[in-house]
Amino acid sequence: MKYLIAALALLSTTSALAAAAEPTPFMPKEGLWRFTVSYRLMGIPQEFSDYQIEQCLSPSDAIPHIERHTECSHTPHHGFMPQPLLWFVDCSSDEELVHGQGRLHFMGDRAHGNVFMQVLANTNPPQAMVFELEGRYVGACPE
Repeated sequence: MKYLIAALALLSTTSALAAAAEPTPFMPKEGLWRFTVSYRLMGIPQEFSDYQIEQCLSPSDAIPHIERHTECSHTPHHGFMPQPLLWFVDCSSDEELVHGQGRLHFMGDRAHGNVFMQVLANTNPPQAMVFELEGRYVGACPE
């Protein structure tokens, strides 16, 4: 009986330590973030200028919005792991079908990730775009 109690105590201690070692859920630092965005069209050896976006992020709204000439919808994709943040992008219009997927890793006051997008239009062959995101926490959101 004494061994059974010791074994149960050891098992409960091991379970508590294992639970404490599990990764915490994804939680970006809430506030204003600045992202440098670089992009390229796959298969086209042309360089495009980087641009910056600033956006207030919170745990409930953590997806940075890249610029396109049409409005984009961003749908979070919740996987089994808290990192990276994954989402689906739809920037389709009447002229073209634009879908993609983004991923972003937050590490304290820094973030990095990318968005892969496929552009399908009636007048052009399919085109792949890649947006690279490098972000940093700036501070509190303006009132």
